Amino acid sequence: MVATSLETEDLSMLSWVRRFQHLTHTHLDVVAVNTPARFQSDDYWQQNARRLADAAQLTQYDLHLTAARTEEEGILHWAEQAKPDLIVMGTHQREGVLRFFLGSIAENLIQKSSWPILTFGNKYAAN
Repeated sequence: MVATSLETEDLSMLSWVRRFQHLTHTHLDVVAVNTPARFQSDDYWQQNARRLADAAQLTQYDLHLTAARTEEEGILHWAEQAKPDLIVMGTHQREGVLRFFLGSIAENLIQKSSWPILTFGNKYAAN
């Protein structure tokens, strides 16, 4: 399972995931969470998901959109139903004051999830 915000900054992480997928011959479930804070239409999510998946040259994947109060809740709820082997996601790598005020979705998931989580710092994933 790959959790993404469908933002351009996730492209480097998705490109790494594509290479990982090629080595392991796995099928990907790409999951985006529609929250009240970032609510968009289903058409918007589908168009952005396909655009990002095409840009990352992903193959053998399914796109899933789920709605929840927070990104963490949406990812955990989807994982509880799908039972993925691994959750992959990017992280902003915030530090200091920004981390204090904005928090970390990846860190919250690591603390709450019973699934293994592989995170990529978006600024390093392309290297």
